Amino acid sequence: MHVTRRLVALAATALVAGCSAGTEPAVTSTAPTTTTTTTTTTTTTAPPDPAVVWLDGVCTELQAVPIGAIPPEQPSTGNTLEDLKREGITLTDVVRQPLAALVADLNRLGPPPDPALRGSYADLRRPLDGLLGRLNALVARFEATGPGEPVPQLPELTTLATDAWDTARQSVRTDPRLAPLAVQTASC
Repeated sequence: MHVTRRLVALAATALVAGCSAGTEPAVTSTAPTTTTTTTTTTTTTAPPDPAVVWLDGVCTELQAVPIGAIPPEQPSTGNTLEDLKREGITLTDVVRQPLAALVADLNRLGPPPDPALRGSYADLRRPLDGLLGRLNALVARFEATGPGEPVPQLPELTTLATDAWDTARQSVRTDPRLAPLAVQTASC
């Protein structure tokens, strides 16, 4: 009987050991638990208004143009017709060349992306295109002056140029369609 008791005890021990294998006793903790939550927020900015981007480019071009200072009239360095014509063209080009570059840059930017702004853009361009046309005509008159004909008189070129640029820049701030866009740009 003694052996039977031992066998029963061994069997019971094996059975208890087999049933508890792989299980761990439950751990009870009284310490507070901390949970860290990470939130990732993705903000997307709306793409800039194409009309604002365009007007910013226009204003940048208007501000970048150096208005040539016309040197005071000097006595002619030569007394031939060709010398006088060359001097007239050289003085005119002090204003004409930067203006022609500005008009070319505005042409490169193209018309406004919003058709409603095209009239305002035409108003902005009008003094610049008009002055460039006058200066091109003046150079053509210098070039066409023949012997015995009077050399064309130079207008006050600096004043003409300043007025044209100021009028164009001012129209950006005063035009009811351009002014609201101008306040959204960095250069107007």
